[in-house]
Amino acid sequence: KLLPQDDHIYLDILKKQPNCCFWFIQGKNSISSIFKERISKLFQNHNLSFDEYSIFHPRCTRNEYLGLIDQSDIILDSLNWSGGNTSLEAINLNKPIVTCPSEFLKGRVTYSILKKLNIEETIASSKEEYVEIAVKLAKDNNFKVVYASSSSVYGHQNEMPIHESAERNPINPYGQTKLDIEHLFEKYTELNTKIIGLRYFNVFGKGQTLEYAGVITKFLDRIKQNKPPIIFGDGLQIRDFIFVEDVVKANLLAMTSNVSNLLANIGTGKAISILELASIIIKISDMKSKPIFKEELEGNIKKSQADITLAKNSLIWKPKKELRNWLEEILKE
Repeated sequence: KLLPQDDHIYLDILKKQPNCCFWFIQGKNSISSIFKERISKLFQNHNLSFDEYSIFHPRCTRNEYLGLIDQSDIILDSLNWSGGNTSLEAINLNKPIVTCPSEFLKGRVTYSILKKLNIEETIASSKEEYVEIAVKLAKDNNFKVVYASSSSVYGHQNEMPIHESAERNPINPYGQTKLDIEHLFEKYTELNTKIIGLRYFNVFGKGQTLEYAGVITKFLDRIKQNKPPIIFGDGLQIRDFIFVEDVVKANLLAMTSNVSNLLANIGTGKAISILELASIIIKISDMKSKPIFKEELEGNIKKSQADITLAKNSLIWKPKKELRNWLEEILKE
């Protein structure tokens, strides 16, 4: 919502932090297109590409809107037309907001909120200081991030176990989103940010809901109803199942380790077929029936088994819980 006389703010920030990217959310009317055209010309006049440094998001749902705020590093409050809702959501998500209050009420909303919360470090007294605070926050990378990636980034692989250097070729939207985040990982490492991504394989354990559950939870739910497991396809697909507590341990070790930049597999290094899994569950539960076979689901990976050498050596980590032992514990409860 910057007025034309304040458009230089973007260029001033870019000059001091050339690796930044501005995110905008389009409004309902033509103002957004007018603004985009205006800023694009400004960038072009300085031999810069607007598309290279900016992302224009279409108007989005509330959840998408909150997601954009959560993925942002810094929120830039509009000059002379201070935000209210965005500021409150940003505070709720622990995101820093840079603001510069004007003399009129509408230009002092975020300022008033921050003052009430005793957060004054990001309140600027001038446009120049506004730029300085934004740049200082952008360069403050003295922190460490550990985030969840996924084995789904690999897609179909022929060679097992899968090493981290294997080609990434996801076959479904979920895997593609994880790969997109890994591209951000690569960009942030260039900025000397300490960041570790853990590629989870098939995580199992108590607490998974049926709406978002792996095959083990679904098999167990069928058994509890005295119904045989349903297998999609021939059941020869292989998976590497890793216990949730072992995954938690990997995250804690990653955060406290001296390792700065790493993408590592988190699995057991052991593979089991879906058919064998169903057979084990049926045997432990003393069920006499056999699995039900249905048509294979689209986008289902055939083989997945982790090479966990990197995680073992870098994080001094190894999985402890055996799948069969856990199944016996859970089915005898």
